[in-house]
Amino acid sequence: IFDLYRICIHAAGIIILYSISFHYYKASSSSPGRPRELSPELCMGCSRLCKKCNFAKPRRTHHCSVCKKCTLKMDHHCPWINNCVGFMNRKFFMAMLFYTDLTILMCIINSLVYFIIYSKYIFVSID
Repeated sequence: IFDLYRICIHAAGIIILYSISFHYYKASSSSPGRPRELSPELCMGCSRLCKKCNFAKPRRTHHCSVCKKCTLKMDHHCPWINNCVGFMNRKFFMAMLFYTDLTILMCIINSLVYFIIYSKYIFVSID
């Protein structure tokens, strides 16, 4: 039964590693969502103007000081993916974090299982 457990853990690990790699690639390579670059004259009813880009700025849009561009629904600029986390790539970023947390949880559970199984060999009385 322990061999079946090890096979299942390895299969789950490979699937999760693939998921982390895929979502990391998508989060780092996809655009976070940029607003259309409209001049203030063409934008009817736009009340805000980006001071750095000098373009009309929709609501919940922020200018990233690292990328030097405006991002729709910007959360933050993540140095791990070297990209802003915004409207278009937030789902990939959150999925990457979920699978990373799942990997950590699997490592903790697997370590506890191995500790319980092999603890009888560690705590043997010398008598």
